[in-house]
Amino acid sequence: MSGDVLHGYLPARSFVDAGRFTFLDTAGSVKVLLLKDIRHIAYVVDFNLTSKDDPESLGRQAFLARPRAEGLWLRLTLLDESLLEGLATADRRLFEDLVNDQGVFLVPPDPRSNAHRLFVPQSAIVAMEILAVIGAARGKKPTAKVPPRSQPNLFENG
Repeated sequence: MSGDVLHGYLPARSFVDAGRFTFLDTAGSVKVLLLKDIRHIAYVVDFNLTSKDDPESLGRQAFLARPRAEGLWLRLTLLDESLLEGLATADRRLFEDLVNDQGVFLVPPDPRSNAHRLFVPQSAIVAMEILAVIGAARGKKPTAKVPPRSQPNLFENG
Protein backbone atom coordinates (compact mmCIF):
# COMPACT_ATOMS: atom_id res chain seq x y z
CA MET A 1 0.00 0.00 0.00
CA SER A 2 3.01 2.30 0.43
CA GLY A 3 3.91 2.13 -3.25
CA ASP A 4 7.03 0.03 -2.73
CA VAL A 5 7.65 -2.80 -5.19
CA LEU A 6 9.05 -6.10 -4.00
CA HIS A 7 10.29 -8.74 -6.44
CA GLY A 8 10.15 -12.42 -5.59
CA TYR A 9 8.75 -15.86 -6.13
CA LEU A 10 5.38 -17.05 -4.90
CA PRO A 11 3.27 -20.17 -5.56
CA ALA A 12 0.36 -19.90 -7.95
CA ARG A 13 -2.29 -20.59 -5.29
CA SER A 14 -2.80 -21.28 -1.59
CA PHE A 15 0.00 -19.07 -0.32
CA VAL A 16 -1.85 -17.18 2.43
CA ASP A 17 -1.68 -18.41 6.02
CA ALA A 18 -3.29 -16.47 8.89
CA GLY A 19 -3.43 -13.20 6.95
CA ARG A 20 0.20 -13.27 5.85
CA PHE A 21 2.27 -14.90 3.16
CA THR A 22 5.87 -15.96 2.74
CA PHE A 23 7.81 -15.46 -0.48
CA LEU A 24 11.36 -15.79 -1.72
CA ASP A 25 12.90 -12.52 -2.89
CA THR A 26 15.36 -12.24 -5.79
CA ALA A 27 18.32 -12.28 -3.38
CA GLY A 28 17.23 -15.68 -2.05
CA SER A 29 15.94 -14.42 1.31
CA VAL A 30 12.61 -15.52 2.74
CA LYS A 31 10.30 -12.58 3.43
CA VAL A 32 6.97 -12.46 5.27
CA LEU A 33 4.34 -9.83 4.49
CA LEU A 34 0.89 -9.15 5.88
CA LEU A 35 -1.83 -9.41 3.29
CA LYS A 36 -3.40 -6.14 4.48
CA ASP A 37 -0.20 -4.28 3.52
CA ILE A 38 -0.34 -5.04 -0.21
CA ARG A 39 -2.33 -3.52 -3.06
CA HIS A 40 -1.87 -6.40 -5.48
CA ILE A 41 0.51 -9.16 -6.49
CA ALA A 42 1.47 -9.37 -10.15
CA TYR A 43 2.59 -12.65 -11.67
CA VAL A 44 4.98 -11.40 -14.33
CA VAL A 45 6.90 -12.78 -17.28
CA ASP A 46 10.03 -10.77 -16.40
CA PHE A 47 10.88 -8.92 -13.16
CA ASN A 48 11.77 -5.78 -15.16
CA LEU A 49 14.13 -4.63 -12.40
CA THR A 50 15.18 -1.47 -14.26
CA SER A 51 11.70 0.10 -14.13
CA LYS A 52 10.93 1.58 -10.71
CA ASP A 53 7.66 3.25 -11.77
CA ASP A 54 5.78 0.43 -13.50
CA PRO A 55 7.67 -2.89 -13.31
CA GLU A 56 4.52 -4.88 -14.10
CA SER A 57 3.98 -2.83 -17.28
CA LEU A 58 0.26 -3.22 -16.71
CA GLY A 59 -0.60 -0.61 -19.29
CA ARG A 60 -4.37 -0.33 -19.28
CA GLN A 61 -6.31 -0.70 -16.04
CA ALA A 62 -9.59 -1.27 -17.92
CA PHE A 63 -10.77 -3.11 -21.02
CA LEU A 64 -11.32 -1.01 -24.15
CA ALA A 65 -14.21 -3.22 -25.25
CA ARG A 66 -15.99 -6.34 -24.07
CA PRO A 67 -13.37 -9.06 -23.42
CA ARG A 68 -13.38 -12.06 -25.72
CA ALA A 69 -12.14 -14.60 -23.18
CA GLU A 70 -14.43 -16.59 -20.92
CA GLY A 71 -15.03 -15.54 -17.30
CA LEU A 72 -16.43 -12.83 -15.06
CA TRP A 73 -15.60 -9.31 -16.13
CA LEU A 74 -14.95 -7.52 -12.84
CA ARG A 75 -14.32 -3.89 -11.93
CA LEU A 76 -12.62 -3.41 -8.57
CA THR A 77 -12.45 -0.15 -6.65
CA LEU A 78 -9.33 -0.23 -4.49
CA LEU A 79 -8.50 1.57 -1.23
CA ASP A 80 -6.57 4.27 -3.07
CA GLU A 81 -9.78 4.92 -5.09
CA SER A 82 -8.23 3.56 -8.29
CA LEU A 83 -10.20 1.27 -10.58
CA LEU A 84 -8.90 -2.05 -11.85
CA GLU A 85 -10.67 -4.34 -14.29
CA GLY A 86 -9.91 -7.93 -15.08
CA LEU A 87 -11.32 -11.35 -15.86
CA ALA A 88 -11.87 -13.87 -13.07
CA THR A 89 -12.77 -17.52 -13.44
CA ALA A 90 -16.48 -18.21 -13.62
CA ASP A 91 -16.31 -21.45 -11.66
CA ARG A 92 -15.80 -22.60 -8.09
CA ARG A 93 -12.12 -21.61 -8.14
CA LEU A 94 -13.24 -17.99 -7.67
CA PHE A 95 -14.85 -18.86 -4.34
CA GLU A 96 -11.97 -21.13 -3.30
CA ASP A 97 -9.54 -18.27 -3.95
CA LEU A 98 -11.68 -15.85 -1.93
CA VAL A 99 -11.69 -18.27 1.00
CA ASN A 100 -8.22 -19.85 0.83
CA ASP A 101 -6.15 -16.95 -0.46
CA GLN A 102 -8.45 -14.19 0.81
CA GLY A 103 -8.52 -12.37 -2.51
CA VAL A 104 -9.31 -12.48 -6.21
CA PHE A 105 -7.15 -13.68 -9.10
CA LEU A 106 -7.62 -11.66 -12.31
CA VAL A 107 -6.32 -11.68 -15.84
CA PRO A 108 -5.42 -8.03 -16.59
CA PRO A 109 -6.98 -6.13 -19.51
CA ASP A 110 -3.80 -5.68 -21.56
CA PRO A 111 -2.58 -9.01 -23.01
CA ARG A 112 0.74 -7.39 -24.01
CA SER A 113 1.59 -6.36 -20.46
CA ASN A 114 4.36 -7.95 -18.44
CA ALA A 115 1.82 -9.18 -15.86
CA HIS A 116 -0.16 -12.18 -17.02
CA ARG A 117 -2.13 -12.56 -13.78
CA LEU A 118 -2.94 -10.42 -10.74
CA PHE A 119 -3.94 -11.24 -7.20
CA VAL A 120 -5.87 -8.54 -5.33
CA PRO A 121 -6.45 -9.19 -1.61
CA GLN A 122 -9.86 -8.56 -0.08
CA SER A 123 -8.31 -6.01 2.26
CA ALA A 124 -7.40 -3.79 -0.73
CA ILE A 125 -10.88 -3.95 -2.31
CA VAL A 126 -13.50 -1.34 -1.45
CA ALA A 127 -16.06 -2.48 -4.04
CA MET A 128 -16.37 -5.24 -6.62
CA GLU A 129 -18.74 -4.94 -9.57
CA ILE A 130 -19.57 -7.71 -12.04
CA LEU A 131 -19.79 -6.04 -15.45
CA ALA A 132 -20.57 -9.17 -17.48
CA VAL A 133 -20.57 -12.93 -17.44
CA ILE A 134 -18.83 -14.05 -20.59
CA GLY A 135 -19.55 -17.61 -21.66
CA ALA A 136 -17.91 -19.91 -24.13
CA ALA A 137 -18.25 -18.98 -27.76
CA ARG A 138 -21.09 -20.84 -29.33
CA GLY A 139 -20.86 -22.40 -32.72
CA LYS A 140 -23.24 -21.58 -35.51
CA LYS A 141 -26.77 -22.74 -35.02
CA PRO A 142 -27.51 -25.80 -37.09
CA THR A 143 -29.55 -25.02 -40.13
CA ALA A 144 -32.49 -27.14 -41.12
CA LYS A 145 -31.41 -29.75 -43.60
CA VAL A 146 -33.17 -29.49 -46.91
CA PRO A 147 -33.98 -32.89 -48.37
CA PRO A 148 -32.25 -33.41 -51.70
CA ARG A 149 -34.43 -33.04 -54.75
CA SER A 150 -34.83 -36.17 -56.74
CA GLN A 151 -32.66 -36.14 -59.78
CA PRO A 152 -33.61 -38.13 -62.82
CA ASN A 153 -31.30 -40.97 -63.59
CA LEU A 154 -29.26 -39.75 -66.53
CA PHE A 155 -27.88 -43.08 -67.57
CA GLU A 156 -31.03 -45.09 -67.70
CA ASN A 157 -32.38 -46.20 -71.05
CA GLY A 158 -35.79 -45.27 -71.34
